Amino acid sequence: MLFSQYLLDKQLLSPEQVLAIMLEQITSVPSVPEIVDEQGLLPKKDLLQILFRQQIHNKDFLTSSYELGLMKQDILEKIMAKVAVKQKTFTEIALEKGYITSEILSKEAVNYSELLTNKKINSQNSENNPVISENINNSLKPLHGVNKSMLAEYLNCFEQSVQPSLKTLVEKYRNNEVADDKNYAEIKKVQAEFVTAKAAANFINAKISENISSDCGKFLENVMSKKIKIDKENLLNFLNIALEILTNLYISLKKEGKEQDSENSLQDKIKLLYSIIGQNL
Repeated sequence: MLFSQYLLDKQLLSPEQVLAIMLEQITSVPSVPEIVDEQGLLPKKDLLQILFRQQIHNKDFLTSSYELGLMKQDILEKIMAKVAVKQKTFTEIALEKGYITSEILSKEAVNYSELLTNKKINSQNSENNPVISENINNSLKPLHGVNKSMLAEYLNCFEQSVQPSLKTLVEKYRNNEVADDKNYAEIKKVQAEFVTAKAAANFINAKISENISSDCGKFLENVMSKKIKIDKENLLNFLNIALEILTNLYISLKKEGKEQDSENSLQDKIKLLYSIIGQNL
């Protein structure tokens, strides 16, 4: 169950309000070709070449650009950054429109998390799939139709940027190397990595990784914007758990091409993560 459906079922939002929010979500994010053109990321002739191929072969923009050898890592990173800036969450829009208060939303987010962590994913095949929280809007399903080049880009992004940054900050806090006046500067760097991971996961439809990264990024953004006092032990715990979850999913994506609980431990880790960040989403 999606959080939007949960709010609708509890009659905290009307069908008209939910529809208005979803339509705004769809229209608020420019298409990839629009971003490429607006930012001048490719020459006009290359952009046209991709669009022609896209229409002729009935493929998406990014797949067509990769097949033509026109999509590079630096261009992809700029696209992801732009999408992350433009893309609004369902709850952000609901708050902006005044459809629901932050107090009610915070309370229901916790109730929703507790509801979903008690549900089990029943496998329809012979695999012994583990139990996992559905707080992240998707069960552990294979990624159908994922472009292999895009999957490689996500894996590289996590391996070369997100994971090292998280590990570095974990070690700094573990060794008490972060001065109090440097807390927010360090957190801002890691928050940016979560935003990048969210956008990269979105491109390959890795919904679990996307939503974990999104909620972790929002948690750190709230910590900074609200000037919440930093509890270093709590922050270290949060970083460790987030790193474990995303690394587990990364390994699964790398080996199997899908998000699954290879260590049979994701349910407990995700439940623990949301017990830390749930009140501040």
